[in-house]
Amino acid sequence: MARPPSAASILRNERKQERQFEPKTPIATGMFLPNHSGIKSHPEFIKAIGDYVPYTGATSNVDLNSKNLTTTGTLGAGATTIDTTSLKAFLVRKTGDTGDVFWIDTTNNWSWDYSDITYNSLTLMGVDGGDSYQETEPFAGRGMYMKFGKGGSVSDPEGYSRMNGARGGDGWILGGDSGTGGNDANNGMGGSLHIRVGAGSPYGWLDLYGVPVGIAYDSKPGWTAAFCVNGHTAIEGDNKAYFRDVAIYIASLNADYLDLHSTKDTRITCGANYTLTLATSVYDDLQFQISNSKVPAANYPNWEAFTTSTFEYAFGVDEYIYTYANEIPHWWKQGTAGNAHLHFTIKTIQNSGANRFAKFEIIFAYADTNEVWVEQTMTGEYTIPTGTAALTNLYVDMGNVTLTNYLIGTQIKARVKRIAATGGTEYADDVYITQAGIHLQKDTMGSRNEITK
Repeated sequence: MARPPSAASILRNERKQERQFEPKTPIATGMFLPNHSGIKSHPEFIKAIGDYVPYTGATSNVDLNSKNLTTTGTLGAGATTIDTTSLKAFLVRKTGDTGDVFWIDTTNNWSWDYSDITYNSLTLMGVDGGDSYQETEPFAGRGMYMKFGKGGSVSDPEGYSRMNGARGGDGWILGGDSGTGGNDANNGMGGSLHIRVGAGSPYGWLDLYGVPVGIAYDSKPGWTAAFCVNGHTAIEGDNKAYFRDVAIYIASLNADYLDLHSTKDTRITCGANYTLTLATSVYDDLQFQISNSKVPAANYPNWEAFTTSTFEYAFGVDEYIYTYANEIPHWWKQGTAGNAHLHFTIKTIQNSGANRFAKFEIIFAYADTNEVWVEQTMTGEYTIPTGTAALTNLYVDMGNVTLTNYLIGTQIKARVKRIAATGGTEYADDVYITQAGIHLQKDTMGSRNEITK
């Protein structure tokens, strides 16, 4: 009879048999997915797990019903379509409440509600250009294009030729409004809006398209600049445009004039053969001085005391004088008529108790370059009221000098004479004629060329 095996013998035999076992593949979730092992997943398990977890080889769409899809990884695979019949086709909400942060609605508009998000910034950026390597040219950066809704057009212009197109959507980029302060506290400052062109040499530029382009602001205490460029150029709330420093500005002070102010020289540069022009002409004087004119051999005025320290020619009736020639200035609006006039002063008080009269004659002789001299005679009479004081300066309009077709460079001179009054009783004393002149229209600072306008 054989002896039973000992315990040690049994253990040795079991160890030998363990070393002869065929190795087994560890069980893992990966073995149930195709191509991860040679073992096929059971069809019922594929359908069951496919209802909840999408994977390569799924045989049907995933339907989570009311369940959420949660992942700590990355969600995305190629062109992903998110489709829904909801008004908000794609929706992002804050954790813990129903505040909508970002959505795309069914009319393909997208919205970003930033009102409930604090302490953070919303950044919309283009794509930086790729850097270069050795001799490879670097890539330009990609811009971001923001365009607001276009107005609808008439689809059948022939059938609806009188129908206007719809207005385009207004675009707004807003700085944040200030927060309201508490009791006895100030409100916060409103957020600024910064639009900066790209830095470089040269810099980029900012284009404002459209007519008109308006820049406006709400007045705030201590802040007057409605528009400012780098602290050097500003349009202030006091209706002045400042350039480079506060001492140089163009100001529209009221409806009557524009004030160009500078504490330094003011320089206006025009191109070659150009000058400043006036759309509306102004008037200037062409003057004929009497005190340095020539007297005739007879019927000449008397040179005598005028004021305490000055002398002038005193004219009786039929006395006259010859002035020197003047050249019509280069600022003259060519071809326009000149308004002739005369300045005179009565020698003694007119206290006759009735009006008295003084009458004058000016004969102008003038000629354009390379043309023959011509004359034009004009007269003017002045009514001197009773009570007019001695040495009162008076003005007589003599009518217009016809200068049609005449040009700058025209020479003009005059004979000035006192003649007998025709409107009433003659002023009995002599009169001082101090100056004759012609008011001419001015439309430029001067001529563009030396001898032509």
